[in-house]
Amino acid sequence: MRKSIIACFLFIFQLCNAQTVKIDSMKMVLKSMQLDTQKVKLMNTITTELWQIAKYDEAMVYANSVLKMCEVGLGNTSKNSRNFYLNQKAGVLRSVGIIYGEQGNYGMTLINFGASLEIYQELGDKKGVANTYGNIGHVYSDQGNYPEALTNYLFSLSHNETLKDTNGMAIDYQNLGVVYRLQGNYSEALKYINLSMVMYKASGNRQGVGNCYNSIGLVNRMQGKYDEALSNYSVALGIRKDGGNKRGEGYTLTGMGSTYILKKEYESANDNFVNALEIFIAISDKRGIAGTYIDLANVNFNIQNFAESNKYYNQALPIALEVKSKDEITEIYAGLSALDSAKGNFQLSLEHYKLYIVYRDSMYNETNTKKLVQSQMNYEFQKKQAADSITNTEHLKHEQLKHDQEIQQQRLYTFGGGIGFALMLIVAGVSFRAYRNKQKANDIISHQKALVEEKQKEILDSIHYAKRIQQSLLPTTKYIDNNINRLKN
Repeated sequence: MRKSIIACFLFIFQLCNAQTVKIDSMKMVLKSMQLDTQKVKLMNTITTELWQIAKYDEAMVYANSVLKMCEVGLGNTSKNSRNFYLNQKAGVLRSVGIIYGEQGNYGMTLINFGASLEIYQELGDKKGVANTYGNIGHVYSDQGNYPEALTNYLFSLSHNETLKDTNGMAIDYQNLGVVYRLQGNYSEALKYINLSMVMYKASGNRQGVGNCYNSIGLVNRMQGKYDEALSNYSVALGIRKDGGNKRGEGYTLTGMGSTYILKKEYESANDNFVNALEIFIAISDKRGIAGTYIDLANVNFNIQNFAESNKYYNQALPIALEVKSKDEITEIYAGLSALDSAKGNFQLSLEHYKLYIVYRDSMYNETNTKKLVQSQMNYEFQKKQAADSITNTEHLKHEQLKHDQEIQQQRLYTFGGGIGFALMLIVAGVSFRAYRNKQKANDIISHQKALVEEKQKEILDSIHYAKRIQQSLLPTTKYIDNNINRLKN
């Protein structure tokens, strides 16, 4: 075992040395650069290279220098220059967020990711927005806040679908598979992990394929399919070694070790955990270190090596408290309680058990929260049936719903128009009928008026005729006057 540890250290030293040489070369080039834009871009790259080999303090020095240069550059009135510095600032803020995350400072991680997200949104950089939403999703997932993790993964997926970025979508689907696994829905988890693998293969992303094999191995282990799990872990381990993915290699080794524990093959489990621990220490992965200490404690507890078990639990506890990992803290206190009980130290066992209950209840409340959003998760994920295609079914369903609403609205318009037209016809019919009736009434009135006028004319004519007859029969005034005068004489 000692030889394997020495060999592991030598490999890690060679890997880190190669990356250091690369960084030193970039630093030499940096000294000869004149333009600030070129300097900022290279310094941003150096920052990324440094945090990838866990040189966080030096990475932060470069990151802060980049931020200062970006602030100065943003005073430039040129739009193109301003956009360049904004983009560089967003990128280095993401790096700073990752550095804080690797050190377990999730509060500062979210602050920096949030600032980066705002800049990408201002620039309209959808890829930057998608990546940052994915980063934020990881933070919440690590904290056990799965509803928030889910929300951010879905935001990321939505942007990658718009961009038709199959590699980005593959990452998002794999992340969604993780959420399903954490919910215990293994069939759905495997479906999305396999969908992710198809996309990775299509884009030629071999490390992505390795991640999928590792995820499948983890699901197989949860299903109790230990041989299948080890087979998939082995494929993942080979791919990660070939690609120099040390962190990934470490987590695959812990997965294999956990599987060997379940198979009661404790020596093989211990070997894998020791190899993983050396890697995590080399890259300063605190959560990986804490988790592997717990794994080693569990192995030694199973073989009744209580002193070693106690040592590893107590090495894991301060690190788990530092990174605020409730999963690890709960497991440590449960392990210590069982260990104390096995040694006959019942009082201390009770104290550790009480602490275990405190953290377990805290996690239980979070579990209840997860259950509250389970139906929402199922609804969101089940809309994405893409077994034969990478096309986003959620988008199609949204478009279909929109289309159905438009059709329904059109039907309402048509129905309303039909009713309106029918009413118009009824009104027109009533109006026409009223007009016809009025016309008939007018005709009748005109006819009656004509008859009256005709009768009136006949009456007047008769009166006039009678008057003439009367006048013809009566003596004239002159005739009467003559007769009166004659009588007087």
